[in-house]
Amino acid sequence: MSELKGLRMKPTPMLLLQSARGEAGAGGLVKLPPLQKADLPNGLRVIVVESHDLPTVAINLTIKSGSGANPPERPGLAGMTAEMVLLGSPSRSAEQIAEEVDSLGATLTSISTWDCSSLTSTALSSDTGRMLDFLSDLAQNASFPRKELDLLKQRRLNELKTKLDNPSIVANERFAEVLFPEHPYGHPPDGTAASVPATTREDLTAFHASHYTAGNAILIIVGDVAPAKIIDRVRIAFEKWQKGKPSLAGPEAPVSPRETRIVLVDRSDLTQTQIRMGHLGIARNNPDWFPLQVANYILGGGGFSSRLLDRIRVQKGYTYGLNSSFSARMLPGPFVISTFTPHETVPEVIEESILVEREFQERGPEPRELEEAKSFFVSGYPRSFETPAGIASALLEVELYGLGDRHIETYQNRMAAVTADLVRCVAREYFDTKRLSIVCVTKADEVRERLEKLNRTGIFGEPGRVEVSAFF
Repeated sequence: MSELKGLRMKPTPMLLLQSARGEAGAGGLVKLPPLQKADLPNGLRVIVVESHDLPTVAINLTIKSGSGANPPERPGLAGMTAEMVLLGSPSRSAEQIAEEVDSLGATLTSISTWDCSSLTSTALSSDTGRMLDFLSDLAQNASFPRKELDLLKQRRLNELKTKLDNPSIVANERFAEVLFPEHPYGHPPDGTAASVPATTREDLTAFHASHYTAGNAILIIVGDVAPAKIIDRVRIAFEKWQKGKPSLAGPEAPVSPRETRIVLVDRSDLTQTQIRMGHLGIARNNPDWFPLQVANYILGGGGFSSRLLDRIRVQKGYTYGLNSSFSARMLPGPFVISTFTPHETVPEVIEESILVEREFQERGPEPRELEEAKSFFVSGYPRSFETPAGIASALLEVELYGLGDRHIETYQNRMAAVTADLVRCVAREYFDTKRLSIVCVTKADEVRERLEKLNRTGIFGEPGRVEVSAFF
C-alpha cells in the first residue's frame, strides 16, 4: 500500500481480454492486469483502469442508493432525483449543461436502478479533468429548478398513462406488488399517478442530501489515463464533497408469501392473457448465483432451447413466447416466469409450467443442456468488456455487491465448473412451486372459474387464493 497525497492506494488486478483456451472454452478468458483503487479522505471510493487503445475515457459516478431506498409514500423519488441532477446547478442551467456536454463531444446520462443511481459519461481523455469537475458540480450542487421539476412531472405522468395501454408492463408491475407487499420492491420505480404529482422539490433535496454523499459513492474511470495523475485530479475535483452519514439503513429483506395467491387484473378488451408467476429469488451476492444462472437458462431463460418454451410452445402450442429470470438485487429479488396465452388456456399454461419445474427439480439437467448453458455464459462473458463503459459497468457490479476482487478473473472457470448435481440441488432449493405469486392481466369473467378449478386440484399443494382486481 502506497500513499498519494492523502489517498490510500493499493494495486489490484485490472481488466484485459486475452485470447486463451482452457476449461472456460474458446471464447477468450478474461484476464486481470493491474488497476488502481483509492479511498479519498471523505470516503469516496475511486477505481481507475488504464487502457490506451483509444484516446477516450468512460466515467461512472454511482450513488449506492436507488429505487430500493424510496420512501413508501414516494415511489419514483430516486429516479426523479437522478434525472433532476442533470437539469441544473447554481452555476449551470439545464440548457448550459446540454451545450457544455455537446461542445466537448461527450455524453452524459443518469439512471436509477433498484440498488444505485449513476451519472455516466464518455469523453475524449484530454477532457477528463473538465468532465470530473462537471460531475462533481452536479453531484454536490444540484439545484432542482422548479420549472424543470414541473416539466419532469408532466413527462412522467404521460409515460405512466402510456404504460397503462401495455398489458405486459401492467402485469410486471402488479406481479411485483403481489410478491412484495409493503416493500419498496413492490412499488413502481417510475412512481405512480399519485406519487409523481405529490413529489415536491423538498422531497428531492432531502433525498439528495441524504444519499448523494461521498461516503455513499463510487467513482470508476476507464480509459486513456495515467492512474496516479487522474486520482490526484479526482481529489481536487471532489475534495469538498461531504462524507455524509457512515451508513444508510435500507429496507429489511422481503419475506416469502406463505401461500399461493392468484390475482386476476380485469381488462375486458383483451384477447390474450398476460401471465406472471413466480416467487422470491436471491440476492446478487448469493454464493449459489452461478449454478442458478445455469439452472434458469435450462428451465426458461435459454430461449428455444429451454424446457418451458419447448413444452408450452413447441409441444403444446399455448404461446409464442415465454421466459424465466432471476432479478438478483442487493436484497432477494423476484424469480418470474413471463408469458401470454389465449384466455382459455391460462390454467394449462400455469399447470404445465409447474410440472416442468418439478420434473427439472427431480431429474436435473441432461448433459447436452448443461454444456449448452455453461457455454452460453462462458463464451459470452468477454463481450461485457469490449468498451470502456462495459468495463466500468462490470467493475461497478463487483464493487456494489461486494463480489470480491477476483470475481471477474474467476467468473468463467467458476461457471464452467458447475455440475449437474449442483444444478439439481439449487433447483430443488430455490424453485418453489407451492408458494407462488401469480398475476394474470386478463378478461376475468372468462378465466376465474377455470383457475378456481385448477386451484382445487391440489397443484399448488394447499389451495391458494384467487382474487379479482380492477385494472386501474
